Amino acid sequence: MNDSVAASAIALLNEPDEVLQVHGLETLNAIVDQRWAELSDVVMRIEELYETPDFSARNLAALVASKVYYHLGDLDASVQYALHAGSYFDLNDKTEYTETTISKFIDHYITLSQKMIGKEGSGESAVSPEFLYIIDSLFDDCISKGNYTYAIGIAIESLRADIILRCLKLALNSKKPKESSKELSGSELVSYVYNAALTFIEHIEFRTSLLNQVLDLLLNHETPDYYMTAKILVHLNDSDRAEVVISDLLAGTDEDKYLAFQIAYDFVSSATQEFLKKLSDKIALNDSEVTQQIVHILSGEPSADLYATFLFNNDHTDPEILDKTLSVLDSRASIYHNAIALSAAFTGCGTAHSKFLDAHNDWINKTSNWSKFSVIAGLGVVHKGNLSSGRREISKFLPAGNGPTSDDNAYAKGGALYGLGMIYAGHGSQVIEYIRNFLRSGQVQESTEGEVIQNGACLGAGVAGMASKDDSLYDELRSVLFTDSAVSGGAAAIAMGLVMLGSGEEDQINEVIEYAKETKHEKIVHGISIGIALMMLGREEQADSLIDSLMGEHSSLRLGGILMIAMSYVGTGNNNAIKKLLHVAVSDSNDDVRRSAVMCVGFVLLKNPSAVPPMIELLAESYNPHVRYGAAMALGVACAGTGLEAALNILTNMAKDSVDFVRQAAFLALAMVSIEQNDHTLPQVKEIRETLESTISLKHEEALARFGATVAQGILDAGGRNVTISLINSQTGSVNIPAIVGMCVFSQFWNWYSLGHFLSLSFVPTAIVGVTMDGKVPKINFKSTADPEEFGYPPKVTTQEDKAPEKIITAVLSTTAKARARALKIEKEKSGMDVDDEAVESNHDEMEVESSAFETSSTQDGSNGKDAKSGEAKNDNSSAPKSDKVFEIKNMSRALEKQLKTIYFDESARFLPTRFDRSYSGIVVLKDTEPNAAVEYVQTIRHIHEEEEATLSALATQSESDNTPLRNHASSRTGQAEPEAPVPEPFEYHTDTEFE
Repeated sequence: MNDSVAASAIALLNEPDEVLQVHGLETLNAIVDQRWAELSDVVMRIEELYETPDFSARNLAALVASKVYYHLGDLDASVQYALHAGSYFDLNDKTEYTETTISKFIDHYITLSQKMIGKEGSGESAVSPEFLYIIDSLFDDCISKGNYTYAIGIAIESLRADIILRCLKLALNSKKPKESSKELSGSELVSYVYNAALTFIEHIEFRTSLLNQVLDLLLNHETPDYYMTAKILVHLNDSDRAEVVISDLLAGTDEDKYLAFQIAYDFVSSATQEFLKKLSDKIALNDSEVTQQIVHILSGEPSADLYATFLFNNDHTDPEILDKTLSVLDSRASIYHNAIALSAAFTGCGTAHSKFLDAHNDWINKTSNWSKFSVIAGLGVVHKGNLSSGRREISKFLPAGNGPTSDDNAYAKGGALYGLGMIYAGHGSQVIEYIRNFLRSGQVQESTEGEVIQNGACLGAGVAGMASKDDSLYDELRSVLFTDSAVSGGAAAIAMGLVMLGSGEEDQINEVIEYAKETKHEKIVHGISIGIALMMLGREEQADSLIDSLMGEHSSLRLGGILMIAMSYVGTGNNNAIKKLLHVAVSDSNDDVRRSAVMCVGFVLLKNPSAVPPMIELLAESYNPHVRYGAAMALGVACAGTGLEAALNILTNMAKDSVDFVRQAAFLALAMVSIEQNDHTLPQVKEIRETLESTISLKHEEALARFGATVAQGILDAGGRNVTISLINSQTGSVNIPAIVGMCVFSQFWNWYSLGHFLSLSFVPTAIVGVTMDGKVPKINFKSTADPEEFGYPPKVTTQEDKAPEKIITAVLSTTAKARARALKIEKEKSGMDVDDEAVESNHDEMEVESSAFETSSTQDGSNGKDAKSGEAKNDNSSAPKSDKVFEIKNMSRALEKQLKTIYFDESARFLPTRFDRSYSGIVVLKDTEPNAAVEYVQTIRHIHEEEEATLSALATQSESDNTPLRNHASSRTGQAEPEAPVPEPFEYHTDTEFE
């Protein structure tokens, strides 16, 4: 287009006739992308036309001005004029200008929407009608084309619940086959909204409102997605509607009943004690048999029994690792006692195998004071979840009553109460009343020994009653706190936070904060800091005012503010929370506060672990060792169980730090990130294990570093190598509340080693357990497309290194063999014995075979690595391609997260899942398609112990009737009958008997 056209069009803008002015604008609109430089000289005139109230083409003038400013690079001005272009702005125009402007529209709209709903909201942030018209047009265009995902993505960020629900309704009611569209199905969109809401919506009130509306939409749909409904119910802690869902399913078809059982198990794996108790109480009002089965499931006992059985049967601990560690550490140092206690507890967590403690009574006897407390508490960790007999296993250490306790046993008894709480963590109803007896005033003697027992009782009650919101238990713990005992007060404050987990009760929090300002005991203030942070778990912006007030207090309470940021914003990735933590990390005057601030970054970002290494990398090189410690722990928290290479690279370097406690943190974090990995899934894990072993073995190494390496060994092999650290619930996608609590309190072992046991709450069994509706575990196999060896257990390192040399077979000549045989025959004939010639010949033949074997090969199978017939090299199955094969995995076996994706059910199998399109992890309810056919079941720990108790009862009855002593016929750890020594035959003893 020549210059004269542009010049003519520009000239028309100054004509008095409006028709000519409009024609000029139309011409310029067509050529603006090529002639924008010339139009920049007259953009003021174009703006004047737009600002003229009675000019008929104001929208057109705004569009031309917008395009001119776009080409000039002034995007803000371009967007402002585009807002007033009205219908002239074509959303379907595929030019760069249109797409860029739409993007700017969306960004600006999201910012305004966030301000309107957030704390910054004001009338000045209101969206103009012109702006709203363009945005709504954009939404309408997306929805009309079926681009629901795109529309929902924008709506989530701009907090438009009406658009989200509109898209979900259309998608759920769509009759269009999924195969004919690239768009997500209705159920997939609901899942997308749920996950996006938890990840991207920072305003808790809006998120709660949205999820409530989505829940209503699902429940009113003709075919509700009950699995997604269950996830939302748990997140909202809505036991009322959960009861409606379960009741409706139980009243439905057989398929619905299976669904109800599966959802009940899912509730147990993800909901709080408060939720389960309320739901169970509501369902129990209907006294039918099937309802009582659901109530039993909701008690948590079946799930605990199944996982305890899995851990018991699949224990692959290498006992020599801990034995070797014990042999090289100074048995007189309490720090090493605590390290070994924690390592042993983690290694045996949930397995009910206390082999190490049973085999080292002498070492246990050497422990004293808080070391003994920690060792006995560790026994509770070993029996964690063993609800049927765990109390019996620790009973010999428990206080016999409420009276005075001898000095020698006070720490053991306090540790036992703490351990008892660990056994029943999350299932506290069975032991709460027993433990709280040692909290009540006047029932514990006023002495150091009494305070130690009270300390254990506080921690035990807190763990057992976690998230129960039991007001009476809280009041009893509060009374202990107000006795101002440095020994038990701090534990009571932590326990109060555990019981009122996530309650957000500001009156309770303010009361203990005021007490923290008055007490002179630093241990109590530290316990209060942890407790109040736990009370604000998941409260997000509702905690901001408390956080701000705490950050203006002394260092111990500032620590409470830091922990409160971590707990209230855990897993949200909230930018403001991250900014606060990083600011404190580089500016606070107290090292404890700075260390915790860096560490807490890991809690806030744990849903986005890959974002943590680049953020932490510079802090990991800080001049301040406390900041470096916090950086290592932040990586451990956020990347736990992921095997993330970027995190391991940083931690590997930090393991060589010049400061002992920084190396300690690096070792712990390396183990947390590498837990349950083998050489196939993570090649670095072998080097990590070697580093830990060498650190422990070096006598000149500082104690704190050796402590960290010892505990790290226990983390790597936790739960008999059958658990991982999972801070995100795999079923719901939300934070794993017990795991978060466990990790938070564990991170404070810096102040008291016994808090380290809390990490066991973060351990999650990596099992797939198929159960029938009546809770039985059939002995069946699952299908998998992945070779189980790829995800197998790590080799027992010490067994390989210390393996005894193979016996060398001695060559025996045939003549020598014959000579020996003849000598044997002659000797027996002399003694008057009958000699079987065939036996002699057989002995001779065996000797010749022995010689032949030696001459042929020195390999174990005697084949020298070749096929016996052809002499060709044998095929090594381990190197054969297996990608196209199908493998089988036994029911109740270990299955790692990556491995779970390869597991599937054959639709022709006898036992089938309740639903084929869900992830098969944890407890899976199976439908038996051949209920009358025979099948073998796995015997669980509870069943073994019930049979054992019945046997003991019968023996007791028998002993009473025939006056014979009752012996212990059963092993509480194996459930197997122990053989009795045979009764000796009658004999006479003569004193004059001579012996040669």
